[in-house]
Amino acid sequence: MKIIEISTRRRVTIAMFTIAVLLFGSVSLSRLKINLLPELTYPTLTVRTE
Repeated sequence: MKIIEISTRRRVTIAMFTIAVLLFGSVSLSRLKINLLPELTYPTLTVRTE
């Protein structure tokens, strides 16, 4: 119950901590390099006759 008591007494601190975590998460997500659709390379078949 100590966490609940701290969070009710220090509302501004908890709000600033939450905003900092959200800001850090959004910055990290924007810098993350993920391809949603990878490059597609189709296999080719070459037939040579002589």
